[in-house]
Amino acid sequence: MGEPSYKEPKIDICKGSKTSTNRQPETHNDHTVTTSPGTVRKKHRLGDDRICRVCGDKAVAHNFDVISCESCKTFFRRNAHKTQKECAFEGNCEITVQTRRFCPPCRLKKSFSVGMRADMILDEVERQARMEKILTNRKKRQEAAKKDNSDSTQDGSTDPCNGEPNPHAVCFPDSCNEAGLNFDDNNTDPVDILLSELEQHETQQQELTTSQSIGQLSSHCPHLNRTRTVSTASSEGTPTTTENSPNNTVDQTNDSRTRSAIFQHVPPSLLPSDPMMYWRLTSEEHKLITDLTVAYKETLLKLPVSEDALTIQLEALSLEQTLGYCDGFALEIINFLKRVPDFKTLDIQDQQAVLKANAMVFLMLKSSAYFSEEKDAWLKPFGALPVDVFARMTKNEVVVKRYADFCRSLKRILKNDFSGYVLVNCWLLFEPQAPNVLDRQKVNVLKDRYSTLLKHYLESQFSYVFASQYHEALQESVTLGKVVSTEMTLMFSSWKDFLMPLMVEIMNLR
Repeated sequence: MGEPSYKEPKIDICKGSKTSTNRQPETHNDHTVTTSPGTVRKKHRLGDDRICRVCGDKAVAHNFDVISCESCKTFFRRNAHKTQKECAFEGNCEITVQTRRFCPPCRLKKSFSVGMRADMILDEVERQARMEKILTNRKKRQEAAKKDNSDSTQDGSTDPCNGEPNPHAVCFPDSCNEAGLNFDDNNTDPVDILLSELEQHETQQQELTTSQSIGQLSSHCPHLNRTRTVSTASSEGTPTTTENSPNNTVDQTNDSRTRSAIFQHVPPSLLPSDPMMYWRLTSEEHKLITDLTVAYKETLLKLPVSEDALTIQLEALSLEQTLGYCDGFALEIINFLKRVPDFKTLDIQDQQAVLKANAMVFLMLKSSAYFSEEKDAWLKPFGALPVDVFARMTKNEVVVKRYADFCRSLKRILKNDFSGYVLVNCWLLFEPQAPNVLDRQKVNVLKDRYSTLLKHYLESQFSYVFASQYHEALQESVTLGKVVSTEMTLMFSSWKDFLMPLMVEIMNLR
């Protein structure tokens, strides 16, 4: 008898509807031990029935008093104490493996209904104590292993009979061998720790792959590899053009950064006074730009004031807290795209494909709109987040500095022209080269439409004489942004445990 077939759900970004033919998991005994709230006790090992009570996925352990998968455990830990927004639909969304990431309110509601307990979530002090205990146990294990294997080779893969390397020996990372060190934690299972260790190993492999892909990207963008350098050793003293290595991403971003930094706006006194030197927007173009600008302001550029705005201290601000303010971006971009008429004409799969292809760039565009050059900081719901503070917080100063350079360069061009921002967003949205796009010709037609609309808008603002300067500057800034977005995606991938599942899905961080 064959395996039961499961039909993938269809998620319509525009309509917000979702359907699934997945059957619900059967009720089973989760073998929990009932105790009073707040007490620490050890869980029983799971039997053969390892099904998450929330979404039906394969469970790995008892978490917060309920058998659950790693995803639902992490989701509950992050959101149980947060104030959730109301469901965007009817409040009774079906939570399955395929749909769990699309409605956080209903997912959290179901988590509580099946018995998950918020009082069992460890606070920061308890988590720190647990990590210290794990590290202490790990160190003891390492010292014991070194003592036991003092006569063996460094990799431990030698044949005990003749001392020769055994080609059939399987070598696991030390982190995997030491995964099950702490069995006494309230919600920790050896399998749970092992999964976390394996995720770290996968992240390291992903970093290597992404760094190689950046080099490949630059090799396909020859205009990024050319930098102007003045040769002081030349007797003529004339500038010379040098070709850089395809893998030298630093020089590429520095080149675009320099050209964007020296961009100067045309003084109003130099703009032509002749009205015939400007493009006259048609009524259709004017209405579309106006509607898109209003939608952009009411969704992506809506900055609610946080309750912590007056009490938060930058020195005490954690990375997890900062990333928590990014979670709202997922719903903001979806709500914005619902109000883009041309986006709704695409097939559902094409909608998802073009969104995922440039979601990181859209987040960076929003950050640029909220960047303050005077403060050298991004404006956030809790106040201003200086570049140096964020760099120190992430421990990745190089990428954060390039991210800030992009925001700074685009802000110098567009200032606070939100119509310009929304047109750049739409221009980048319709990308026919995006993976998994079905109707590339239709997407390309829409891209051409918004490219022309952006050109006409610039000509209506800066005349036929100077519009090309602004257009070229925007292209160079966007080129820089796409290179930096690759590095940003890599950096965010290492933080996906701090982000909402919907955010992880839209940003394509898997």
